Amino acid sequence: MENFPWTRVPGVKMPEGQKAMIDIPTMRLMDAAGVRAYLADGNFGGTYEQPDDQMMQVWRVGVEETREAMEGSWS
Repeated sequence: MENFPWTRVPGVKMPEGQKAMIDIPTMRLMDAAGVRAYLADGNFGGTYEQPDDQMMQVWRVGVEETREAMEGSWS
């Protein structure tokens, strides 16, 4: 789901490649223990790690959208 530089654990190497996307409608039918077992490593699917510049682009957009929502009209 995310792999920002500040969320990484030092010394832990992420798996290479991609994990198949999970089936969200199926997951929504599960209890908490079932979801944990289904996700296993916590990744909902996709690549485990992206280059820092790409992750920072995602972060900047999130900050900009949040700022706009906070500073914009609340009506």
